[in-house]
Amino acid sequence: MKVKNIIKLALKDLRRSKRNLILSSIGIAIGIWLLVLMVSFGEGIRIKLAESIKEITSLNLIQISPPYEGPIACYSEEECKDFKGPKPTKEISQEDEEKIKNFPEVKYLWRPYRFEIEYSINDKTVDFFALNSFPKEAFDITKTVNLIAGRFYQNDKEIIIEENTLKELGFKDLKEALGKEILVKPYIFEERLIKEEYYEKIPPEAKKYYYEQNLKIVGISKSSFLSLGENNLIDASLAEKIYQEYLTAKPQDILDSSLFTLSVIVKDSKDVGIVSQKIKNMGYEIESAQETIKMINSGFRTFNISLSIFGMIVLLASAIGISNTMYILVLQRKREIGILKAIGAKNKDILSIYLFEAVLIGILGALIGIFLAWICGNVLSFAITKVIQSEMKDIPFVSEMKGPILSPHISPQLFFGAILIAVFFSIIAAQRPAKQAAKMPPVEALRYE
Repeated sequence: MKVKNIIKLALKDLRRSKRNLILSSIGIAIGIWLLVLMVSFGEGIRIKLAESIKEITSLNLIQISPPYEGPIACYSEEECKDFKGPKPTKEISQEDEEKIKNFPEVKYLWRPYRFEIEYSINDKTVDFFALNSFPKEAFDITKTVNLIAGRFYQNDKEIIIEENTLKELGFKDLKEALGKEILVKPYIFEERLIKEEYYEKIPPEAKKYYYEQNLKIVGISKSSFLSLGENNLIDASLAEKIYQEYLTAKPQDILDSSLFTLSVIVKDSKDVGIVSQKIKNMGYEIESAQETIKMINSGFRTFNISLSIFGMIVLLASAIGISNTMYILVLQRKREIGILKAIGAKNKDILSIYLFEAVLIGILGALIGIFLAWICGNVLSFAITKVIQSEMKDIPFVSEMKGPILSPHISPQLFFGAILIAVFFSIIAAQRPAKQAAKMPPVEALRYE
């Protein structure tokens, strides 16, 4: 029997059994809907995290630190009394720093500094945002800093401020801040004096200032989804001055993380893996956007597989329904099967007709399920965004975000993968009744009323 005749007969049978077709497709659709909805949200979170990482760091940037030892948390009152967290096992030596600097793949190297800062401008003060250092020489090497207005700084008297900080300082038109001077006052805070209100404002009695300077705002940087001051930047030369003041002011029992970290920019992002391995061989730990994104992708791959298994369990239940439907169809069409065999149809032709019907049921169910998942995903995304923006309306980077905070992502792989899974389960479910129909003797089938 020709393929086109098999297709015609399968379509004709399904048109005559619309009720069974709809019921079977709905069963498949429910399983695919659940599978696609869960996996698409997992993919949405993964993509959002990867995009956020790319916004706050560069793909050709590597952060170096020594291995740390000691517990990362305390679990009893006695442990927590003197708990200082994990300690670095060594400093990065000048010899190793020079060795890394001379790697042929390395473009630039510097010691990063990060400070807790109180910002003041126009009689308005905020203290919940950080200040980071970035060498002016590195702006042309990496495109990490995303300016939305102004320019990069050219000396240690200038600063780039991110949009979230300016909004918190009361600027509605952010460009009005360009050219103005902002007072930066780095401080050390005593944790024992900080109470719950720390998450709104650090109490003045908990601050110990050790430096202050007016800086000219020359650029405004875009705030990333995860940033609270990560894109407030000064030149590395000014950061070194502030750091020296910090060393004289800090309590002796505070470990200074800047002594144990190093930032490296490689010439090409493809060389990150090579340089990372060289540094690991020297006994140091590394962090990079590429490594972090790989970890995220790996974690979500496992997560999505778990969600898929759950969705497949639902599909398995749907497959039982398809099998029952196909058995009913075989019983209803016994005479038809006998006639087809009497006029020359072979067992494989009858088998092909029923399996093709199962394929059509699987495709139809999958398309319905994907469509429902897309609708439900967008409705849930809208609702989640509204709830988060309502509950966190006082946080600028949340309330000012355009578009959904969390949205599903149905990739082509997920789309076609869902269809293939649905077809697979449909064929498996139809195998037994289809074989029964194929093996049915023509005489027995023709006697059936």
